[in-house]
Amino acid sequence: MEQLNATAHRVLQNFPAKALFTLSFILLATFLMAACQSTPTEAPVTPPTQPPAPTPNIQATIDAAVAAAIDVQATASAEVPAEEPSEEATEEPSEEATEEPAEEEPAEEPTTAPQPTHTPQPTSTPPPTVTPVPTATPAPTATPQPTATPIPEPTATPLPTAAPTRVPPTPVPTPAPVTITKIDSNGAHTCALFSDGSVRCWGSDVNQQLSVPIGVAFSDVSAGGSFTCGIQAGTEREGAAFCWGKDLLGSLQVDRSARLKSISAGGQHVCGVLMDDTVACWGSNERGQTEAPVKQTFVSVTAGGDFTCALRDDGTVDCWGANNYGQRNYPADEVFTKIDAGDDHTCGLRPDGTVDCWGNNLWEPPQVEGIVDIGSGDEFTCAVAHDSSAYCWGRDSERELEPPDRRGFEIISSGDQHTCAVRFDGVVVCWGGNRYLGATNPPDDLEQPRY
Repeated sequence: MEQLNATAHRVLQNFPAKALFTLSFILLATFLMAACQSTPTEAPVTPPTQPPAPTPNIQATIDAAVAAAIDVQATASAEVPAEEPSEEATEEPSEEATEEPAEEEPAEEPTTAPQPTHTPQPTSTPPPTVTPVPTATPAPTATPQPTATPIPEPTATPLPTAAPTRVPPTPVPTPAPVTITKIDSNGAHTCALFSDGSVRCWGSDVNQQLSVPIGVAFSDVSAGGSFTCGIQAGTEREGAAFCWGKDLLGSLQVDRSARLKSISAGGQHVCGVLMDDTVACWGSNERGQTEAPVKQTFVSVTAGGDFTCALRDDGTVDCWGANNYGQRNYPADEVFTKIDAGDDHTCGLRPDGTVDCWGNNLWEPPQVEGIVDIGSGDEFTCAVAHDSSAYCWGRDSERELEPPDRRGFEIISSGDQHTCAVRFDGVVVCWGGNRYLGATNPPDDLEQPRY
């Protein structure tokens, strides 16, 4: 750089003013040209394989300009002969020279820059600018039509479900309690019919009247003087009569082909209502007690010592057999809902709950209303009122008229000298004469509450 400055200083000292101006103009133009060539232009992105353009050498450009100026000076010196400098040349110019400097050397003022005879060193030509190949403009893509946003369908809110619970096991149905549906006393024993068709008997068993057939179910049962009869149920012989005990004069000679609805056993005979509502009787017939009215229908029948009475569906009564105590003298103008025959008398229950009796009836029944059940024995009668109280009247030779409990009864029946009744809780209570081997002593399980 110092060498460059020294060279320029020498040149400037030897150059006249006009040559200096010309040189300065050339340098300025050269510098501007170099600067323009070196000014980076925004070139399109070239492929990575094209080498980068070389940067122009400013120093070489300046050297070339200086060399051109030197050549210009050499040319000028050759055209003008060399003269020794005079003293006038060193003197200060006169006023005239100062005032008219243009007239002294009119020919020396160049109008144009002299052409250099020395060829300047060629400057490095910048590489040609690679014109980027225009890429094909992609065809405008069609603007997609806005897609309609589907409106979501409202989702049904599920109903709250109960939390799963443990399903309890299917309960095993509890069997219905077995209840006593009927109780019947006669002679010296009593039998009870249960809701499951079973039969239990207690009292005297000298004639095996307590020996209920095993495996036989019954729909009705009745105790006689020394035997017992029942109606079979739930078998192919349903409705057939079945009797056991002592056979007195054919009391056990049953017509097994007959089908019965209900049955009643007396002292030595038996009667029953058939399916056609007529009455059939068998056994002892010494007093005509088995000669039932022909072609007459009845809803129930009761057999006494040696007579029989039956109740029609209109509440009227008809009786046949012995009449030595007026057993057949029933009140013709009365209607009843139930009748029960004892040894030689019969009592009936009116619709108003009062009682009327005929036959060997030496004692008037109590004037009590609301009687719901009645049982006739040997010269005495007992009844149950709507308040579950027990009432008894007639002969009291064996304490037949003294029930141990006055309340809590619903079913009652009387034998020769004893009476048995069933309480609401299933307990069986008996009272009266007990000389016949436990007529008043029911089985232990029947003396305890059952339900």
